[in-house]
Amino acid sequence: MIADYLIAQYIPDLFRHETRNVGIIVRRENETAARFFGEIEAPAGLSMDGRKLRAFEYPDVYRQWVDYWRSQLRREAGFDSLCDDPRGSFIVRRGGQVSDTEGDPIADVVNFLYSLIVSEGGFAEAIGAIETESRAEESLKDAVGDELDRANVLVRPNEEPGLVRYPVRARVQVLGNLPEPHVPSFVQDNGLLFVMETVDFTSREKDRAKDHAAFASYMFEDIRRAHPDRAHPIAVIRLRPEDREFGPVRYGIAILRQEAVDVVNWLDDTERAAFLADRVRVAMAQ
Repeated sequence: MIADYLIAQYIPDLFRHETRNVGIIVRRENETAARFFGEIEAPAGLSMDGRKLRAFEYPDVYRQWVDYWRSQLRREAGFDSLCDDPRGSFIVRRGGQVSDTEGDPIADVVNFLYSLIVSEGGFAEAIGAIETESRAEESLKDAVGDELDRANVLVRPNEEPGLVRYPVRARVQVLGNLPEPHVPSFVQDNGLLFVMETVDFTSREKDRAKDHAAFASYMFEDIRRAHPDRAHPIAVIRLRPEDREFGPVRYGIAILRQEAVDVVNWLDDTERAAFLADRVRVAMAQ
């Protein structure tokens, strides 16, 4: 089941046209839902927390826009009409579509997109990561990065490229069809666009690992649609035999295999060595 979504934006400087995403509006069949910056959960539903609106020069104007957008959604053609009025510092534009939402409450779809596109928490909030789980995920990313560094093929953020022609780059932006760029764990571009994301299934929080796998799968799909002849997604996972006993792990692996060209288990010596050899081979190609 596919959901369409819109992005509400604020343009603080109309001359430079810099934008800040402030809301997400979703339609799925006959359902619509929305969430905007500054709203918090309250007993009667979402409520605006005025303390969070200090980022706006005129917070009352922002409140009026949120009220207007919500009033439009109550109209029969409200979702489509929201993009019709581009005047002023607040606008709504079409974001895209999210597939495979069947069975998920529309509020969950809104909250996921809000976390991914609007909130400061970004990716970490979208997958519900807690600090310990974030550290576990970072440890796998660091382990992969350290091995690529030892092979002299890794360029980290703010580093100058080395002697290799096609290095592996850490944390660079890759455009898909979404209006916001993706930032995968590693990227290598020699004409083919190798997009690599790490997922740690050894984590105690198996559902969070599954959610990370779902996010990675969605990122891979979006990049492949934007670069159908170039994109080569690679999932680098950490997986022990006992982890396969958990349903969320089996599900996470299945959805990764659906979108990734390669799924590499970092704990498998043969797979790890082959992955590293491929990265060196691509980096050294003439």
